[in-house]
Amino acid sequence: MKDFIVKAFSDNGTPSSSRLLSAVCTLAVIVWGTYFVWHTRALPDGLTMGGMATLATSHLGVSKISSAIKGD
Repeated sequence: MKDFIVKAFSDNGTPSSSRLLSAVCTLAVIVWGTYFVWHTRALPDGLTMGGMATLATSHLGVSKISSAIKGD
């Protein structure tokens, strides 16, 4: 299990802060979304859902784009 977690949060053996930040933001989005639905008894609108998806994936996306530009 530990080996899987180490591989999941690294890029070819190099620690990846963008993957860790994406995981933390994904958990925050899940908690916020659950709280919102629980207390309002309604689903968030499309703009809010898009913002939550952007928050959860932006760190890894920026990292991948910057490494593609640098040619890593």
